[in-house]
Amino acid sequence: MNLNLYKQCYEDIIYFDYQGSQKHAHMSLSDRAAQFSPFAALNGHEAAILETARLTEEKILLAEERKACINEKLCFLKKDIQAKPFVNLTYFQKDERKEGGAYINKTGKIIKMNEQTLIFDDQTKIFFYDIIDIEIL
Repeated sequence: MNLNLYKQCYEDIIYFDYQGSQKHAHMSLSDRAAQFSPFAALNGHEAAILETARLTEEKILLAEERKACINEKLCFLKKDIQAKPFVNLTYFQKDERKEGGAYINKTGKIIKMNEQTLIFDDQTKIFFYDIIDIEIL
């Protein structure tokens, strides 16, 4: 059907002003849009795309010399643990959702050490094997 045919069929009402409903109040545009918001055909799709786009880093494998240097500093810290030494270290934190992780800098007082971890005054626990750099301040 062409436009002229439609115009002819509805010519008697096409130019009338809209009168509105006598029973119902005029609905705002935001309320009209809200009618369709519960219907989300791809619910969670945007979150999945953002998660896929989030970048992670691979864990660096340290050379033996670097491991020995870190181990030496850890031995020094163990001897001086009563003084609650202040350190700045960089460590690898594994990502909980994807492969890889991120490198994080942490500065603070060490209050405890055991066979595998450093424990900071804010109760952060860092495994020795995740440390890639440590500086005693």
